[in-house]
Amino acid sequence: MQQAWLEMNTPQCGYCQSGQIMSAVALLATNAAPDDAAIDAAMAGNICRCGTYPRVRRAIHRAAELFREQDALPAAGTAAVEATP
Repeated sequence: MQQAWLEMNTPQCGYCQSGQIMSAVALLATNAAPDDAAIDAAMAGNICRCGTYPRVRRAIHRAAELFREQDALPAAGTAAVEATP
C-alpha cells in the first residue's frame, strides 16, 4: 500500500493518511479489484482536508494491481500496509 501511495504522490498534508491507508487495506482484504464506487463507499468515513480523494482512489487501484501482481492480498483483519514482502 505504501508503495502505491508513494507512486501516486497521494498525500498532501498527511493529516488523514493513516486512516486512509488503514481503510484502503481493509477494502483490498475483502475486494481484490474494487471499482470507483466500491472505493468511494469504503473510504467515505475518511475526511481529507486537502481534497486528495482522486489521488487516494488512484493509489488504491494501483495497490490492487501491485497486490495481484505479487499474489499477496492483505488478509482480512491484518494491519499489513506494504505491498512488498
